Amino acid sequence: MSTARRQLADGQAEAARGTLAGLAPNQQRIDEVAMLRSMAEFRSTVRTVEPMAVGSYEPRARALVTRTLAQFTAWSSAHPDDVLVWQTLGHLHMITGDFGASAAAFTQATQRRPNDPTLWNDLAMTQVAARQLADAEQSLLRATTLAPQDAEPFDNLGAVRLARGNAAGAVEALQTAVSLRPDEARFLADLGAAQLSNGNAEEATRHLGRAVARAPLDPVVAANYGMALWAARRGPEARQQLDAASLRFPRAVSVWANLATVRFHLGDRAGAERALREAEALGPGDPRLAAQRAAFEAAGPGPNR
Repeated sequence: MSTARRQLADGQAEAARGTLAGLAPNQQRIDEVAMLRSMAEFRSTVRTVEPMAVGSYEPRARALVTRTLAQFTAWSSAHPDDVLVWQTLGHLHMITGDFGASAAAFTQATQRRPNDPTLWNDLAMTQVAARQLADAEQSLLRATTLAPQDAEPFDNLGAVRLARGNAAGAVEALQTAVSLRPDEARFLADLGAAQLSNGNAEEATRHLGRAVARAPLDPVVAANYGMALWAARRGPEARQQLDAASLRFPRAVSVWANLATVRFHLGDRAGAERALREAEALGPGDPRLAAQRAAFEAAGPGPNR
């Protein structure tokens, strides 16, 4: 039983299923084995633990979430010190969109195991989903203190700080993430975006260029790289990058929106209008596009080339 729990805690759901399949528990442990088997099935079946993700699941997975949530809620009442169950309940409530219940479950887990950085990181992610960014930052500071060699919580800390308007603090956290995993495209891209917000276009271009080389199929990275080139006063290169990206990612709103901005400032008003219309068609009602449209109209027709 302890082996299966360890495997589940380490994210080895399939291995845990194999371990549990061979168990023949006595009557006193049969409920615990059933609970662990359900947990292993849930973690094997549900690969995407994201806020409100349950709507994108197949019917079988949605039914599994409903069944497992009821089972684990009952188990947590009878066994309130079972940290693994509280953690799984936190994930279950997150994917169903009940962020208050998710935070409460992760809080129960952190109270019982306060030196586990994974639990603090999990708590922070549900706090982010609930827009409790100050609390999320504090949870991530606990996670980074407990696991100074783990890049993931540093990357999350950078994202939270950037969302709170602290670009310099975001750069500091993301530089640590990149130093720990220098070839991770996601971390390079996040650092580049933070540096762009912090006014360092040259460094943003350098890191986003490395991210593009490692993640050539990521449209957000491509879009941000184009804007970094523009901010670094490399307008023709920015346009070339975004023109190419619009062909590779024709349904990426951010690519078209950034291309519209670059074309507009290079004086190609007609090209900017075409790109902005593409973005608006893909993202109707997006307030950022509405602001971009208003800025274009306020600037007047201007020259075109």
